[in-house]
Amino acid sequence: MKSVHIKEKETLNLSVTVTGSPQPTIAWFKDEVPIVVDNVHIVAKEEDGGRWTLTIKDLCVADAGTYSCMATNSSGEVRTDAKVDVEVIKVLECKFYNWFYVSNSQHMLFHSLSLFRFLSINPLAPTFTKSLVDQSISIGDQLILFCSVKGAPQPVVEFYREGVRIKSSTRIAIEHDKTNTHWRVLIKESSQEDLGKYRALAKNTVGTAFSEATVSKKTDMPVIEQGLKRTSVTEKEEIRMEVKIIKESTIADAGRYTVKATNIAGSVESSAEVEVTRAFEKPSFVKELVSTEVKVNETATLTVTVKGIPTPEITWKKDGQPVNIDNTQSDETYSITISSSTIEDAGKYTCEATNVAGTAECSAKFAVIKDVEAPQFTEKLHPLEVKESESATLSVTITGTPQPEVQWFKDDRPIQIDNVHLIAKEEGSGHYVLTIKEARTSDQGTYSCKAVNEAGEAQTDATVHVAKEAVAPQFVEILRPMEVKETEVINLAVTVTGSPAPKVTWFKDDAPIQIDNVHVFSKDDGSGHFTLTIKDSQVADIGSYSCKATNEAGEARTEATVHVAKESTAPQFTETLKPLEVKETEMLKLSVTVTGAPQPTVAWFKDDVPIEIDNVHVLDARVSDVGSYSCKATNEAGEARTEAKMAVAEELVLPRFTEGLKAVEVDKGKPAELTCTVIGKPEPEVTWLKDGVPIQIDEVKDSEGQHTLIIKDLKEEDTGSYTCEAVNKVGKDVTIGEETVASQGETVVLECRVNKESQPEIRWFKDDKPIELSQHMVMETLDDGKIKLTIHNATKQDVGSYRCEAINKVGKAETHYATSVQETVADESEQLHEMVAETLTTGDFFFTFSPTAQTAVETKVGRGPPEFVELLRSCTVAEKQQAVLRCKVKGEPRPKIKWTKEGKEVCKN
Repeated sequence: MKSVHIKEKETLNLSVTVTGSPQPTIAWFKDEVPIVVDNVHIVAKEEDGGRWTLTIKDLCVADAGTYSCMATNSSGEVRTDAKVDVEVIKVLECKFYNWFYVSNSQHMLFHSLSLFRFLSINPLAPTFTKSLVDQSISIGDQLILFCSVKGAPQPVVEFYREGVRIKSSTRIAIEHDKTNTHWRVLIKESSQEDLGKYRALAKNTVGTAFSEATVSKKTDMPVIEQGLKRTSVTEKEEIRMEVKIIKESTIADAGRYTVKATNIAGSVESSAEVEVTRAFEKPSFVKELVSTEVKVNETATLTVTVKGIPTPEITWKKDGQPVNIDNTQSDETYSITISSSTIEDAGKYTCEATNVAGTAECSAKFAVIKDVEAPQFTEKLHPLEVKESESATLSVTITGTPQPEVQWFKDDRPIQIDNVHLIAKEEGSGHYVLTIKEARTSDQGTYSCKAVNEAGEAQTDATVHVAKEAVAPQFVEILRPMEVKETEVINLAVTVTGSPAPKVTWFKDDAPIQIDNVHVFSKDDGSGHFTLTIKDSQVADIGSYSCKATNEAGEARTEATVHVAKESTAPQFTETLKPLEVKETEMLKLSVTVTGAPQPTVAWFKDDVPIEIDNVHVLDARVSDVGSYSCKATNEAGEARTEAKMAVAEELVLPRFTEGLKAVEVDKGKPAELTCTVIGKPEPEVTWLKDGVPIQIDEVKDSEGQHTLIIKDLKEEDTGSYTCEAVNKVGKDVTIGEETVASQGETVVLECRVNKESQPEIRWFKDDKPIELSQHMVMETLDDGKIKLTIHNATKQDVGSYRCEAINKVGKAETHYATSVQETVADESEQLHEMVAETLTTGDFFFTFSPTAQTAVETKVGRGPPEFVELLRSCTVAEKQQAVLRCKVKGEPRPKIKWTKEGKEVCKN
């Protein structure tokens, strides 16, 4: 619901829409009190779609207040509130009103004159000029409760009994004069239910006040149920006269009672004691505490009247805590006096009465205010500018006594505080804050803060501007290539978005265009659509046109070519398709350049079948893409065609040993086997060498890249360094079987060198398992690229094949070692055996490259043979065009390069 400001006599409609399952139950409230729907003045109805409406006809000031709608079902409840302000119609009245108030023997005539009733007078909270009065009635009597009230605007009064609002009915009438000054409740033929505590609540737009009174039952007079009877007796007979009296006995009725009979013969009497036991009565307040307001340093007395049997014990509390304040008692009246009141004395005071029958209490607020001071802003609102979706905070600081009531406005309309988007907070010390979360452009406007108390009012205003979030320009309509004939009009149009609105600049061949409004015109329709118009186009207008859009968030650009044709010309390919050969998975780029007027339409074909080109002229080469490709260009003057074939070259892989040779120890006369595994495309040819010299092979086993050299009946002259060399047309790789020998307890150092510029990561392996470094095995990396693995106090467990790997993001290099440990100590000169790894060197070379053979001896001393890391590829070029052949090679020392063509060396010229 939304808050409403409405005039008297108009009709108020408050609507809500609610959903839920099961169907919610709707209840309406005003100032937290349930609303009684009479279907005459107040009507509530349900409409389609879960919409509910509360209608109040012929509004009066009494209808002002806070209205609530609560929806409830078994799953929970939800509530919404709205404030309704009823504006008094500004009229001038001058009439006399008379009405009687009759109560028992009192007869009062009220004579009222209402002269002016304007909303523009200074606001004044309600006060009772005549309060409700306690009454005792007999059941069945007529009950009248009367009060008078004043305030500005004139308050309206509501009556309650025991907290339940009293409504007019055939038995109960609520009446007031036309000035709303004098009010009364008239109850015909009162009943037991009409007894209790009554409250009159006076309200206006400034505040509220109340007056209370208790209606109790009168104590009945004694009744003689059986009176004396005329009695006639014979002399000497006993005379008995009895009277039965029923009344409410009191303690004072206790004592000795005597009945005496006298005649001429004498007298006789009889006496009896009457004991009246005190009855228990729970404490009850005949007069409760009344909310009190005093100024600083004034003295205040809080008084109650309480009854109960036995006499109650009285306890005074402030804000729930017992207080020790001067107190007095007179009969059933109890009082506390607060002298020289201070602000700290303010609070909620409670009087608690307790006896054996029970406890009762009543409370009231005690306010201490400074001298009245009109509101004043010590911190005013200031103009504010925020970006969209940011939070905006408006703050003020206000002084005034009593504390002013604060209300926020936007564009002179009260702000609905929803505590989600709009949050108002009082931070204490007169500081108030209004927060607008995730500001929107609809939130910009003039904001006001109004402070009101009984001494006056003050207001401060400021504007809030919400700037849209900056968004870089973006072309939603870009420039398109176009061709026109001479003297025709050229229209180049774009549509651009952005915030703030971008500035647009036009260029031709990257030079700003001069808008002369004769030959060249520029138009902006204000909605982001821009047009550049060139009248009477000429050949000189041919070029590349671009449009640049700029704002504070960035810029964007679009461009296109404009061609001005003199006459139609048939298509002609100035750049034709050329035969290509690529490797699988490489990118194939088919491109042509075609001229013609008008601009030709281009179609692509593969083996004379039309094809769709994913990205203009780029394809991912696959085996299925092999074939004859053609491009056909067509316009009104004719057509042209160009064609070329595409081939997929065989994939070539450099030989590489995935499992190298390992040193072996074999007894004399027994067979020995050396095994390695190599990969490569085409399959490499394998050659075996001993001490760098090709050897006569007794027996070889080859299986799926695995090669084994078998030496039968091993002789002493067979001992040495064996090498396996794998070669194909791409290059070669070698593996060497050699061991490092040490005696038990000696220190073994395995050493290699790597080019430190490559910044590799170093890893050591033993028998293909990563080595865990410790005090027994220590790795060192020196500044010159030398790498050491030191094995202290070598044992039989250290025997095995060692490998050092150097890895970076470009590639990997490795070298192998074999170690054995003898039980006898060798000569000191044999304690250290060094191995040096290959050093990587890269470079770019052209034409074909034939590497020179490296011997096993060179590898043994730590040099790396030449190795191709990027191979030459075949290419086809047109006559007189440039041909480029590229490869990449590594090796240490740096290989010497020799280029040959069909076996003959190519010399530089």
